[in-house]
Amino acid sequence: MGATFMFASANLRRLLSLLVTASISASCAGPGAVGPDGQPQTALERSVGTCVVTVGAGLLVDMLTNKRRVGAGTAVGAGLCAVVLAMNNEEDKKRLRESQLAALNSGRDRTDEYVGQDGQDRIIKTSVQTADIPPDLSSHQAPNGDHFVGPCRKTQTEISVQGQGSASLDPEVVCRTAQGNWLPWSGAATA
Repeated sequence: MGATFMFASANLRRLLSLLVTASISASCAGPGAVGPDGQPQTALERSVGTCVVTVGAGLLVDMLTNKRRVGAGTAVGAGLCAVVLAMNNEEDKKRLRESQLAALNSGRDRTDEYVGQDGQDRIIKTSVQTADIPPDLSSHQAPNGDHFVGPCRKTQTEISVQGQGSASLDPEVVCRTAQGNWLPWSGAATA
């Protein structure tokens, strides 16, 4: 019995360690991280990765301190992620990106409200500020090959989902490319 428990406990620790390590490596990619489509990851995509780490860390704490049962640590992690995960679907991602692009193109803060597929109200608030254009902007390109031309803007987006709460996405500096896209500046590479 004792050897079986030690073996199961060691395997559980190894599995949890692998899950947390994978989660951390997936979410620690900063604004320059590239998604599976070759495009820079959005703040929402990075927030989903952060949620995985938060829930994974809570689960790890629970498993090691709470007799291998899900408890408060996991619940806290899941609660922090509820809003981000509620928005992690194609319709909401599209609405979020459209709202952010409208704010970036106008250079002004923007608030959009709509009802999601689940019938819950959603609010997207994007704050936009002018950012200094890096002196070497034109000598850099985005991971997808687009060349930066400017202007650059600092942006911060907050999302709210009825019944879930609110969450702030990571702030980022984005710059316009020659193709008219707004992409994270920190993802630029020297051409």
